[in-house]
Amino acid sequence: MLHCEWVCSHIHFLLQRKTIQMFPLALRKHLLNRNANAFVKLCQKESYLRRVDLNESDTGEEGLPDGLTIMHIAIDIYHSDIPTLQRIVRALMDAGFDPLARPSSDVHIPLIHCVYREYSKVIVMLIDKFGFDYLGASLPAHAGVGFFHHIFRCRNSRALLSHLFQSLPHLKECVNDRWGDLYKTPIMVLVQNGIGATSGTILFDYYNSIGVDFSAIDRKGKSVLMYACGGSYYSLQNATPIGIASYFREWKDCFQCYPRILHQRDNSGRTALFYCQHASFAAFLIREGIDAMHSDRQGRLATYDCLPDVREEIVSIPGYNFTHRDRRGHTLFSWLFQKLKRGYQRRHHGVRQETSWEELFAYFQLDELDADFQHGPYQYTMLHMAAQSSLDDEAQRTIQYLLNVKRCNPFLKDTVGYTWIELLASNSMYTVSPTLVRSVVYSSIRSQVAIHCGLPVRFAS
Repeated sequence: MLHCEWVCSHIHFLLQRKTIQMFPLALRKHLLNRNANAFVKLCQKESYLRRVDLNESDTGEEGLPDGLTIMHIAIDIYHSDIPTLQRIVRALMDAGFDPLARPSSDVHIPLIHCVYREYSKVIVMLIDKFGFDYLGASLPAHAGVGFFHHIFRCRNSRALLSHLFQSLPHLKECVNDRWGDLYKTPIMVLVQNGIGATSGTILFDYYNSIGVDFSAIDRKGKSVLMYACGGSYYSLQNATPIGIASYFREWKDCFQCYPRILHQRDNSGRTALFYCQHASFAAFLIREGIDAMHSDRQGRLATYDCLPDVREEIVSIPGYNFTHRDRRGHTLFSWLFQKLKRGYQRRHHGVRQETSWEELFAYFQLDELDADFQHGPYQYTMLHMAAQSSLDDEAQRTIQYLLNVKRCNPFLKDTVGYTWIELLASNSMYTVSPTLVRSVVYSSIRSQVAIHCGLPVRFAS
């Protein structure tokens, strides 16, 4: 009885296995043998098509890369024989192949597959076959990335575009098409990804000549220049000085053609300076006349949330206002201090970029600053902030510098009524290193200050 059940289950499994859809190995064999007639005939057999899945990806056998559909393989083999490829594509479409099939997120659709292999004739054939709507196909890993987003990133994009525009003149009407949730244009994605990092160029003259609109904005009001600032790390980090100069020269040409984009604001009131990820790009924008003291809708300046090297470039301009307050009353120092107290960290391109106490202490030593100015909603002076730091050697030297050189007023109180010594006493770090705190207090302040404040410090033994 058990043997009969096993036989019946095995037969049922075999019957099911015959109906399992799999990659069409026989079609691949005909392609490798360049037997187009046999390929077309097999695509017309309904019994064979019921047992295979034309949209399934290959497993990488026969020396071919894995992840490719039967259409991808046909394109790679017959890309120089367009008439034969047309017969194969027509047979696959009649058999039910999906031209937008992507077996995995790492596989491009056939059209984009042709772009990166620069099969211009095949691209023209596919667009003629499926129409201009086919250009809107996107990768799931990059939602909203359309045809021109990929073709602009192609190594020989200029030659490829020239051939396509000759064959399809109406293609120029699609160079500013918008895709994705943010309605990005292809040039936005191009500059955001830092294309031209080695050569330091964006090919402005060429893109402008084919109708690319550098004044376009996305749904959030971000301009092409803002996306370029966001991608400036990629564009400039590995570029040579000659490449950087060429890159900025092209942006100068762009400003002459589109003068408004330099001072353009997004929906949050931010200019391109807020998005800079490289100090040299920030310096270039400042030289071109961008307002470094412009604040967004929250009242914050570009220095509040930028990277440290960019912030250093901006605050070095003459007349930078360190006493500027946002709508919550924060100055630059109180905003950075708040980040440090909360342990704020930021990852930028795989490298952690964070505001450090050393950066804040370096600003405290600038000659043009008022040492007794009270920053932020809590009205902290520089001494208040230093007293709440990690109290390392740098903090100790900063407190001594503020007291002995800048002559800070140690009697000033914050909004709660605390002096800097009382905040120093409440700093949990003093229990870790009481000797350090004792040296800060007794070597830096006069006896009458200690008597006036009452020295509420209880040093740990």
